[in-house]
Amino acid sequence: MSTHIKKLAIYDFDGTLCKSPENTDENKALWESKTGGQWAKNKDGAYKQGWWGKPETLDPDVFDIELVDFVKEQAIIDINDVETFAVILTGRRSNCSTNVKEILRRHGLPYFNKYLFNYRGATQQFKVEEMAKLFAEFPSIEEYVLWEDRIAHIEEADAHGNESFRKVGDDWASKSGGIFTLNIVTKEYELQED
Repeated sequence: MSTHIKKLAIYDFDGTLCKSPENTDENKALWESKTGGQWAKNKDGAYKQGWWGKPETLDPDVFDIELVDFVKEQAIIDINDVETFAVILTGRRSNCSTNVKEILRRHGLPYFNKYLFNYRGATQQFKVEEMAKLFAEFPSIEEYVLWEDRIAHIEEADAHGNESFRKVGDDWASKSGGIFTLNIVTKEYELQED
């Protein structure tokens, strides 16, 4: 347990910090043409579904993957602040960790304090549980900042009864007396006023 940490900054990866390649037939064909590999196909020849859990989808040698500039700039500030604990909290599985870290490295983003990759099925459930663990690990925080793009996770409880990310943050602020800031990144990679 650390008492010098005053701020917890959590960053989602896909669609928030990173302009990740989308699940399209064009991107699967691009991956095939650049790697010589074969993306799994159905009997009818159509590409099989499945994208977000595959490390190939974040191959920085195949895709021109950019970061969202204003989110990257704030992440650098948070990473360099000794009183801030900066975290990547992503629904991506650990098999994508090498590519996630390589993308960030190529864009000059120093290492985060912690990288948390989904080890279970439901992304929202995983993230809510990890938020609770971080609050317990850093009881001294006075400020909690969340960067996220998935409106459903931000605003609604999920089918498993997990709270929305907004409720988790509001509850933490109410109990701790701290400040909760929610930064929503839109599909156009702009900051939505909250």
